[in-house]
Amino acid sequence: MLQENHVQSDHAEAPWEGLTQTEPTPQPGRSKIVMTERWITPEIAQELYENRSEFNRVVDPILVKQYSNDMALGNWRDTGETISLNPEGRVNGGQTRLCAVVDCGISRWIHFAQGTTDEDAILALNAGKLNTRRHILNSFGYPNYSELAAIEGKMYVHDVLKRLPFHRANGRQGHYKHSHAEMLTYVKGHFDEMIAVIPHAAKVKGLLSISIAGFLFAIFAREDRPEAEKFFANLGDPSMLPANDPIIQARRLMEPHKHTRIPHTHGEKAFRVLCAWYATRNNLPGVKAVQLLLSKHGMGHFTTLLTKHS
Repeated sequence: MLQENHVQSDHAEAPWEGLTQTEPTPQPGRSKIVMTERWITPEIAQELYENRSEFNRVVDPILVKQYSNDMALGNWRDTGETISLNPEGRVNGGQTRLCAVVDCGISRWIHFAQGTTDEDAILALNAGKLNTRRHILNSFGYPNYSELAAIEGKMYVHDVLKRLPFHRANGRQGHYKHSHAEMLTYVKGHFDEMIAVIPHAAKVKGLLSISIAGFLFAIFAREDRPEAEKFFANLGDPSMLPANDPIIQARRLMEPHKHTRIPHTHGEKAFRVLCAWYATRNNLPGVKAVQLLLSKHGMGHFTTLLTKHS
């Protein structure tokens, strides 16, 4: 039989003088969460684990064994961290600890927090460490979630942070971080655009990463979609282009085994493709395309990238 204690603080009043306690201000959208402490046998732990939410990650058996050994040897420390349950009582966080109880066969008191919605759990639990953007999108049922996660990061920096998402172009500021909730909101608002770029980005696989290729195609397509499709088709298979075409020049400069003296970072490769796009769209030689691009985006330390080899 399940034993349960409702958790109460040891301090009924605030221990600090001069502070007053007031009723908390309601938070819009906040889940009602009930905290309890339950006596969990291995059988109950197994039942809870089997009733976990479907979005839980695959359990790491090495981590389960580590937790299990600590419990069996008396080295487990109770920090008050809870097993998270949704309103229906399904586990959406803490499954590794439940598996450890099953593995070691030792019953114990465990804290539970029931009421966390599945969406809140997906977006917030382990958001700073274990959950990846790929996992978040997969949990919400998005197709091509790996590609979407990669492309979203670049497009978010361009559209929301208003800068080019190339590490080399922005120095340390090229690294960005936004929350899972912000990522999900952006994907929801740009899903059709993002999913449409994936086949075109795949045409240049090997030359550019999916994140850079997807981002570049997206911004090119916003300017002229038919031209963007033609450009990426030629970038992927330039066999019908003249040798002096800027796309040929860009592709040649992106092949590391031909020009190993140039560091082939994602940012530099992307910059070459940007230059080729502007050269093609404006019927300009490579040098003029570089000048045009720099005047638009101010990427000064890329000045010699194409002018040196055009």
